[in-house]
Amino acid sequence: MGRLETILVDTREKKPLVFPRGYTTRRATLQAGDYSLQGYKSVITVERKSVGDFYRWIGRPNLFLPQVRKLKKIRHRCIVVTGHIDSKCKYSTLYPSLVVERVALITASRVPIIFAGNHRTASHYALKFMLRAKLLVDTR
Repeated sequence: MGRLETILVDTREKKPLVFPRGYTTRRATLQAGDYSLQGYKSVITVERKSVGDFYRWIGRPNLFLPQVRKLKKIRHRCIVVTGHIDSKCKYSTLYPSLVVERVALITASRVPIIFAGNHRTASHYALKFMLRAKLLVDTR
């Protein structure tokens, strides 16, 4: 079996995802996002949000628009939300139509959003995304 990648976790990430045994994590300052792979932080990133953070974030264009612009500078990027789009969030007074509109705006800007449901699924998706993106980068 080959060497497993080192996963970079942004220093500002408060509740890091837990990755499978064998993967090491290292804290680093990332220019965009919360996760990347060592040696690939300029081309691969995953921004993780809890569903509560996501609702608060998209409710404030002065916060989410600059962050989306930063993510777009990274070739392989996505946002992983640990929750469901239709979750009734106690932190939000946003109308469902506004949530859908903001999700459409971000995804139309070529920043995919994955609603992973929970931390375990979010960590699985984030890892698979980063490994697939690495394959694409390495084959160019």
